[in-house]
Amino acid sequence: MNVKNNTDKSRFELNVMNKICYLEYSIKLKHIILAHTEVPVELVGQGFAKELLFNAIDFAKSKNFKIIPVCKFSESYLNKHKEYNDIRGDL
Repeated sequence: MNVKNNTDKSRFELNVMNKICYLEYSIKLKHIILAHTEVPVELVGQGFAKELLFNAIDFAKSKNFKIIPVCKFSESYLNKHKEYNDIRGDL
């Protein structure tokens, strides 16, 4: 899957069948705040949100940023996967 970091809109995007899935973020003080994940209803459950989150994690690691999950999907996933605790942060 080809996830694009659309810096103009501050979101990671994935085009699937001409529908856009995205994960909105903001960057503050070496933290990436994961604000909202949106996947069109007909694409839910196919792993697209997870793919967006993995790209956000890779981006954070490459920049030495900490992740602050605000959106329910990101928070839930990171809470279940303790292997990411080292990159979680607080503002």
